[in-house]
Amino acid sequence: VHRQRGRLLKDLPLNFWVFGFGDPFRRLVSTYLEATTLAMYLAFAGVLALAIWPKKWLTYVVVAILAGATVLTIGKAGMLVFAVAGAYALLARVRPELRRPSTVVGLAGLIAVLVLAGSGLMVLFGVWSGALAHVRGLKEGLDSAASAPLGHGLGYGGDFGIGQSGAESTLGVMLVQIGLPGAA
Repeated sequence: VHRQRGRLLKDLPLNFWVFGFGDPFRRLVSTYLEATTLAMYLAFAGVLALAIWPKKWLTYVVVAILAGATVLTIGKAGMLVFAVAGAYALLARVRPELRRPSTVVGLAGLIAVLVLAGSGLMVLFGVWSGALAHVRGLKEGLDSAASAPLGHGLGYGGDFGIGQSGAESTLGVMLVQIGLPGAA
């Protein structure tokens, strides 16, 4: 039973559910991480396994389990990171020249430029999207760090926090809550 203007659905917080596919259904969460953060940690673990573990069947079984768990979180950013970085890690296994630091830095720079250019075009043409909410959250976090370098305290920022500043940006929320020392 969905409570009007509430945050609970069958006594679970709303971020544990997905509503975009008709009937709400559960997302994979953990006891201490909400779904989107869990997706990023699972993606990181999967890409790390691909990058450093030997080429054995067990590596691919573990990566497949982590990929499946990432999909069950319905965390789009985690799935995107897993797909792109995982594909790069697989390619680097086949083509060792892709492991050169200059190649990695060049690709990271290209991705950063493309993301910034895309965000700038969206702002310029007034197209608001979920991606820009992350940029706004990071900006709020940086503004908060300038005014309160030691942070406002745990539970202040984020989607479910008291102040809700820095929402949609993990780094923005960290800057709001624990300030510069904690985010560094």
